[in-house]
Amino acid sequence: MNNFLRLTGSIACSIALLLAAGCGGNGTKSSGSALASGSSNGTPLVTPSAPTPASTPPTTSDNSALSAVWANDGGDKVTRDELRSSTGKDVRNGLWDGSTIKLLGARNEVINFNLVLEAAKAGVNEVSVSISNLIGPGGAALRYAPRTAANMYDWSSTEIELFYVRYLQIKGISYFGFGSLAGWGDAALPQRARCPGMMQPDPHKQPTGTDCSFAERPIANRYVPDIAVPLELTAKFNVASGANQSIWADIYIPKAAPPGTYTGTVTIYEHGVATRNVPVSLSVRNFTLPDAPASHTMLFASVQDLDSRFGSRQAALAAYRNELRVAHRHKIAVIGDNFDTEWSAGKPDANWLPYLDGSGFSAASGYAGPGMGTAQDVFSIGTYGGLTHDTTQDVFTSRFNNWATWFEKNAPGVERFVYLCDEIYCKDSKPTLTTQLEWWQAISGAGRHLQTLATVGLIDAPSALSFPTSTWEMSGGNSHNQNGTSAVDQAAIDALLAQSPTRKPYYYNGARPGVGSMATEDDGVAMREAPWGQYKKRLARYFIWEGTYFDDYQQGRGKYDVFSSAETFGPNAEHMHNSHSYGLIGGSMSNGNGVLFYPGTDVLFPSNSYGLPGPIVSLRLKHWRRGVQDVDYLTLAHAIDPAAVDAIVQKIVPRVMWEVQCYSTKEDCSYTYEGASWSSNPDDWEAARAQLAHIIDGQ
Repeated sequence: MNNFLRLTGSIACSIALLLAAGCGGNGTKSSGSALASGSSNGTPLVTPSAPTPASTPPTTSDNSALSAVWANDGGDKVTRDELRSSTGKDVRNGLWDGSTIKLLGARNEVINFNLVLEAAKAGVNEVSVSISNLIGPGGAALRYAPRTAANMYDWSSTEIELFYVRYLQIKGISYFGFGSLAGWGDAALPQRARCPGMMQPDPHKQPTGTDCSFAERPIANRYVPDIAVPLELTAKFNVASGANQSIWADIYIPKAAPPGTYTGTVTIYEHGVATRNVPVSLSVRNFTLPDAPASHTMLFASVQDLDSRFGSRQAALAAYRNELRVAHRHKIAVIGDNFDTEWSAGKPDANWLPYLDGSGFSAASGYAGPGMGTAQDVFSIGTYGGLTHDTTQDVFTSRFNNWATWFEKNAPGVERFVYLCDEIYCKDSKPTLTTQLEWWQAISGAGRHLQTLATVGLIDAPSALSFPTSTWEMSGGNSHNQNGTSAVDQAAIDALLAQSPTRKPYYYNGARPGVGSMATEDDGVAMREAPWGQYKKRLARYFIWEGTYFDDYQQGRGKYDVFSSAETFGPNAEHMHNSHSYGLIGGSMSNGNGVLFYPGTDVLFPSNSYGLPGPIVSLRLKHWRRGVQDVDYLTLAHAIDPAAVDAIVQKIVPRVMWEVQCYSTKEDCSYTYEGASWSSNPDDWEAARAQLAHIIDGQ
């Protein structure tokens, strides 16, 4: 893929997109996952390397140097300097009652918790953490079995994963993600990024009290959790004095798990001695989430992004294959380039085939978790314009026919489309977008049925051309100086769908206040919210422009240490400056934009290389998965009680996407004074999930 064709979805970070009708559907191959049981199926229990503690916790050991241990679901991001429990704050929440971690989940779901270890008085060295198997009805076990770096992407022996969380310092407020870096934009920021005295009595009036220094913003220079390093790679760690350390846990509940209560214990060791036991209680509900998620997703990630980090194309290819598996386990579909095969070949590179037929996600390949045996549900042809750039009509037609024929014969259940052009390149693409669409309509062969995609303005889309894709601004319908309102955006979508009912609306990236952003300093619930908005507006797929943007070639910053820099999109140091109110900014400086994976091996910055043959996951990706799984709950519950589910959705996400009203429908609809409508408290979201579970199984 030519880099110049990937100008980035972040240039217009608040765009959504519409995909034209054509062939479609999802692969539905599925397979169950093994569940360990000491009595029913003969599968031996796998024990962790550290001693497995008893289920009933003893009192805290007197020789523990940690000042406090507590838990949450991770949606409330605890910055590294916070000592909430040690300073007397009430840390109880919907998951933590003060002594026990209480979880709820369905079969074929990954649930999580975040353990916070505080060291208020002095640093604590040589800390380690383990978790016992969670034992349920009839001796069924959810296993914890530590793995080596070489088999980290084989989940056949374990349902539980633990992660050592690393932090990134927020030195400036992101340009992308929050609408604008201006006083009137403060309302759109997360609460901890706003000026403390900000007042907004009316969403259509500019907020006051927004002229503060960056240092006054609660998020300023704080270290935010985001990098989930497999705990096996940091078996012993230190907790600095006056700081905390988070340990994240993912627990997959297999399809075969009998419903009921599963119990176990997290054990904390200091200098090899068990000093604290934390009981865990998991209620497995009597329903199963689908292998193919109801919230369809799309995340771009390229093999080329990995080359310089993993040291060779061979290592990068292996890492990318593991990245596809990790993304699938997070219910996220990856699109990218065609490995080492040119798009003109008319078929996917052989490396793609196991993921398009599901065998790459099979038990035989060491995969276990959501979507086991299920093919990836989408494939992008010529991503960012690589198939159609500088073609003639004959070449264009031949390529469409070749790709369509291959998919009809080999992967008919996979949704596919040709990516015609991207953002500003759609304005002057060669051939022009209008020409490409005319050529597409003139095809008489199989290629006429291929879906097409281009990111262009919705209101500008000429209806006569059966426009394949469209985009719109989240906070209003302003386009080429045409005033608009949220009603105009909705009317444009309604008109297109009425003209062609099989069209599929996609949403592209996103920024507050219409949708939660991928900015590192945004709330933990931000990425969880995005699928809820997608569900509410009946959007077929949510598309994020990049997941492995390790080389900021667009801003001239180049390759940077992603483990040490929260800034992922922005100019090099000489073009950055410290602003009075927003900290270190410059150009389009943004935190986390384009990076949802971290490289498991990094030969450019070896001090932060873990020697993994694949990716390390961001917590933001895990929050996105939580929202995707929430939509599975919404979909199952809606089939039973639509009115109740609609009421829950309206309560949790009152105004999303183009429902957010702009400043003035008569004067300017390009911005809003309004803040996000949803709660930043994870307990509100978890309470809604519990309500949905009750609708589904009656418990």
